[in-house]
Amino acid sequence: VPFQWYTVGLVYDKRKLKTPPDSWAVLFDSTKSVGKYLLMDSPREMMGPALKYLGHSINTIDPQQVQAAGKLLLDSKKASNSLGFAADVALRNRVISGEAALSVGYSGDALSAMLENKNLGFTLPKEGTVVAVDTLAIPARAPNSALAHRFIDFIMDPKVNAENANFVRYGTPNQAALQFVNAADRKNPLIYPSAALLKKLESVKDLGKNNRLYDETWTAIKSR
Repeated sequence: VPFQWYTVGLVYDKRKLKTPPDSWAVLFDSTKSVGKYLLMDSPREMMGPALKYLGHSINTIDPQQVQAAGKLLLDSKKASNSLGFAADVALRNRVISGEAALSVGYSGDALSAMLENKNLGFTLPKEGTVVAVDTLAIPARAPNSALAHRFIDFIMDPKVNAENANFVRYGTPNQAALQFVNAADRKNPLIYPSAALLKKLESVKDLGKNNRLYDETWTAIKSR
């Protein structure tokens, strides 16, 4: 059952960047660099932006396209103003602390932090990005599937689902819950992107044996 959804974008320090970065170029084009930055330590969610910047699908199985994205990421990692990789909330926290001017980050993490820190900003690059959906599922051999169903019914109740969305600031796919989501969030294009940008969002797919392309490329990036 789809529970909530989110995107990968750029978290930035408004004190250091007066203009919101609107392109992945700030990470992949040294002439567009805007200061120290952090990359996301998540293979497909970091390869995705590099592929989008090059005009490719984040699920491409073309070896040349994947390798080109890998080279782009390796160059970005080795840049003099790169702070390397970090994960999850550490990305936004190191921007908040002033250590980095920007980082790759998750929409909900950044937007929640923005409520408490007015110096923080978040953007979705114009080339497109990764979108992901958190789901609820019950294992086939769950010892108490009836109770699990009751929990899912509870958490997907429109008002409960909206309350959760208001707290984590992720998008809800629950159409019945939207009317209870904070009006400001409901109209926020960083949570619910425009139709034009939605067309540029892609979710990560299991590529079967072709996952190896990404695994090998990522290992090469991290080991050099």
